[in-house]
Amino acid sequence: MARVEEVCAILLESEPTPDVILLQEVDDEMFAVLNARLGGGGRYRAFPPRVPVEQRYFTLTFVKVGTVTVEESGRKDFPHSLMGRDLSTVRATFNGKPMLLMTSHLESEKQSSEERKAQFNQVMKQLLAFRGGPAIFAGDTNLREAEVKQEKLAKEAGDMWQLCGADPERRFTWDMANNDNLVFGGGFQPRARYDRYRVQQVMHRLPRS
Repeated sequence: MARVEEVCAILLESEPTPDVILLQEVDDEMFAVLNARLGGGGRYRAFPPRVPVEQRYFTLTFVKVGTVTVEESGRKDFPHSLMGRDLSTVRATFNGKPMLLMTSHLESEKQSSEERKAQFNQVMKQLLAFRGGPAIFAGDTNLREAEVKQEKLAKEAGDMWQLCGADPERRFTWDMANNDNLVFGGGFQPRARYDRYRVQQVMHRLPRS
């Protein structure tokens, strides 16, 4: 749990501290540490508040008390997932404005492409259907570039990496050229942008203050 403790320390020592924290692959032991560290002193609250007992790991959202007011939250399994994947949603208000927060860990591995694309389509439909304020999805999508291009609805949702200037130094979120925690045969160093952040068009067209 040392890595989880370190992540908590980074989050709590950042300035400013984040209003929303979206997590994937959380297990019971991690949840206990996260809830104690982030929830200690009433700083953050976890949503959905109940841990799914039937899943080995799950998605989770922490929101800062005092800035984000949660009205409703839920966690829904993808019906055809063979890996127990789910989609967490939080309907809340931020600065008095309604917003939708979503996170997920989509189906992994190359052979799960069709199920992963179906899950991504479901996420995009829910993201784009939200009305009244900004909607955000961020998570570990495992999506390949070709799979994103095949999803027509993806063109209607802003890609935050592109909206922030598409810095090539920050393109890959799984980059074995810079992170040597795994070794592949033949010196192969895969690089991919599996972690993605999508927003409604209405959000990235808001005027800057």
